[in-house]
Amino acid sequence: MQEQTDVGLKLTAPELWHLSFTRNELSEEFTSELPPILFGLGLNRISATALGVELSVELSDFKPLSLRVTYRAVFEITDDKAPDEIDQQLRFVAAQIAPSVLYPFIRETVLTTALKAGLPPVLPPIVNFRSVFDPAQVTLPELAASK
Repeated sequence: MQEQTDVGLKLTAPELWHLSFTRNELSEEFTSELPPILFGLGLNRISATALGVELSVELSDFKPLSLRVTYRAVFEITDDKAPDEIDQQLRFVAAQIAPSVLYPFIRETVLTTALKAGLPPVLPPIVNFRSVFDPAQVTLPELAASK
């Protein structure tokens, strides 16, 4: 495993970007055992040192409800590093740090949405994102050309 160094990082407040929820009729006993969760990761290159990250979670094969939740935030490397080092740090931020920051907001949204729908508590499990997203597999978007 590659050792990570400290990263100077600044981020914006996480924002709820998308919430899609459908409550289904319950014809049988409610089970809070969740099916596999589908994760999505969207990236937008804001600047040479900043990345917009969207983390989404989807539950689609769950009888009581179907939902998709997306949170986003901007993460900026504040260290003075060479461009290739910045890119490496941004890949690590996108794959490990950003999902770890955004996921608790998603968990809380799933829980409160289910409760407000009159369902028993539905709480997605705690996730170690080292096993979900690999920094080496993250492709950073190109920086948009200035107008």
